[in-house]
Amino acid sequence: MVPDQSFTKIASQTPIKKKLISDSITGKTTSYYSYINNEKKLEDQKAISEFGYLTLFPNREDIYDALESSFSGTIDNYKTPTGEIVKAEEVTWIKNLPNVLFFQIQRVQYNVKDSLSKQNA
Repeated sequence: MVPDQSFTKIASQTPIKKKLISDSITGKTTSYYSYINNEKKLEDQKAISEFGYLTLFPNREDIYDALESSFSGTIDNYKTPTGEIVKAEEVTWIKNLPNVLFFQIQRVQYNVKDSLSKQNA
C-alpha cells in the first residue's frame, strides 16, 4: 500500500503550523525581583514565562494605570537564591508580544483574609 502523498506533506508541516498558532496568541514576559539583603539592594531575574492574555483591573484611573498594576507588585514571602525569605518588589517586562493581544478584565477581586469577593467598578 502506497501512502497518500498529500497526507505526508500535511503531517510534515504540522509543527510549523503549531508554532505559527502559538506565536499568534502567546507572548513572553521576564520578571525581575528586587529586595534588600544586609542593607544592599539586590536584583534577581526569573525565567521567561509565556502569557495568553493581559489582565486589566478596571478600578484604576486609566488603561495605562491598569496595565502598570498588572506588571508590578510586592511579594511578602520571596525566597532569595540563598534561601532567605524577604519582602521583594516584582516588575514584569514584556519580551515578545503575540500577533493578537487579548485582555482579560478582572471584574472581581477575592480577599483571602476575609474570604470575600468584591466586584470592581
